[in-house]
Amino acid sequence: MNIWKDAFDGKRVAPHAQAPETLAAEAAAAVAGIAQAKCLNLPQPDAEELAAAKAGAASANVLPGVSLLVLEALQEQVSDPKVPTSKFFKEHILSVTAGTSMSYVEHLDAGNKGTPLLYVSHSKSMSWSDTVGVVASYATWRWPLIGHDKLYVWVDILCRKAVNTQGNEPTCEERMAESRAAIATCDGPTIVVLDGDGDVLDLAWTQWEIWCTAVLKGGAHIRTLCEEVLNLGHVVSTLKNLNPSRAIAANPADATAIKSMLGSESAVGSFPHIISQVSSRCSCAPKLCDVFDVQTSLHPSIHPS
Repeated sequence: MNIWKDAFDGKRVAPHAQAPETLAAEAAAAVAGIAQAKCLNLPQPDAEELAAAKAGAASANVLPGVSLLVLEALQEQVSDPKVPTSKFFKEHILSVTAGTSMSYVEHLDAGNKGTPLLYVSHSKSMSWSDTVGVVASYATWRWPLIGHDKLYVWVDILCRKAVNTQGNEPTCEERMAESRAAIATCDGPTIVVLDGDGDVLDLAWTQWEIWCTAVLKGGAHIRTLCEEVLNLGHVVSTLKNLNPSRAIAANPADATAIKSMLGSESAVGSFPHIISQVSSRCSCAPKLCDVFDVQTSLHPSIHPS
């Protein structure tokens, strides 16, 4: 399903030279529309639930994040920038972890891993180079004084546990719990890396990560980034219309488990309100403040992450 095409007849913002002005106008229009619809009245996340999640993360021994410098070094190992993350994982990560019961981050020395600031939600079908690029772009723009060797991010293909406490491959439920705990551990936002067609937003795992972030921290702690120039008004509107009941996954059992959990948490009814606070920003316009900063200027009662 091509979300952008279905919802907006495939319209895109172009050329790049006009992006900052056009995106700023679209951002303001999108925010005004959201305010008019009174979608910003989302209850604050439960502080006790977040504290419990962080405590659970500590007791569950969630693995640390990898430094942004490591991500960029891994990006340089890929000669073709269009290589999907799944292929990168098989060729460059499994070569390190194969035959062990450890994840990639556990093979790194202490200086290259630490408490993560960012949680990265991404698709293995997307370009690994693009994924790293937008995360690095956002981090540099948001925290210009923090060196990339001191800024840590949590990415599942590098930081997820290889085996559970029984020495077996983790179940879907265990991986869901691990993602939730890792999100709680990160002090910064969850980065949702979008593809140009919006197909990532159909993925059950992406929706689960968005939901966990929103419930634990609030929708304002989510950032959507894309390598392409996209119309921000379209992005915000599309996010508001997501339907978790139609979520898909490479493993159908994962989709079933995640939809069941989202349903049990009454996510289907709450999702549009959660998403209304998700901000969007394009990495190709690094000087453009993200949508949530615009929201804050229009609605001073809302505080950015």
